[in-house]
Amino acid sequence: MLALGIIIVILSLIIFIVWQIIRAVKMQKRNDKPLYLSTNGKVNKGVLSGLFFQLLESLEIIKTSKNIDIIIGRYDFVKELCSGLAAHSSNQVYKNSFFAVVEQYKQMYYDKLIFQEQVSIAENPQDINQLNEFYADNLFRALTVNVANHYEAIAGMKQKKAIQGRYQKIIELCELVKEHIKALSIQEKNKYLEEIFSIRREASTKKETV
Repeated sequence: MLALGIIIVILSLIIFIVWQIIRAVKMQKRNDKPLYLSTNGKVNKGVLSGLFFQLLESLEIIKTSKNIDIIIGRYDFVKELCSGLAAHSSNQVYKNSFFAVVEQYKQMYYDKLIFQEQVSIAENPQDINQLNEFYADNLFRALTVNVANHYEAIAGMKQKKAIQGRYQKIIELCELVKEHIKALSIQEKNKYLEEIFSIRREASTKKETV
């Protein structure tokens, strides 16, 4: 019975947040204002809470996903969210709403840890450098995971064409990640690019010598 009660409370909270966001989207279409501002210009705490949930979830996905395309898509979404939130991050309502959402998030996702990067980026949405460093680090992490998986698969293959196909996939992933990291203004850019070049060169050499 207790578990059922918790589920009902969580579902009610989700429905409320979704309703607030839908309502705010309609308001934005009429007024062209940020989603979390009401018609009188005040911060809409319900919508703001919903945006914080989306932000924390998306950052968690970027931090843990192995799918490079998903990481890229979530970064674009987070960047847009942070751009909209940045102007009001010093507002006390913003800060209070954020810390309240962190507690709700912990209760809803009790099996997940909240990473320090999630909190720091959400607290400081105006710091695009911090977001970009986080993004680049996890793009490269996902690349290395995928490369390791491809090499593991190659170890069990015998057909030349299949092996070459796997090496080609590694090369293509390196190119994809390289282009996205090159577009960022980050301190460690050259380090990432050098490591990606090394991974790509090794895969290319092995593909040619199968």
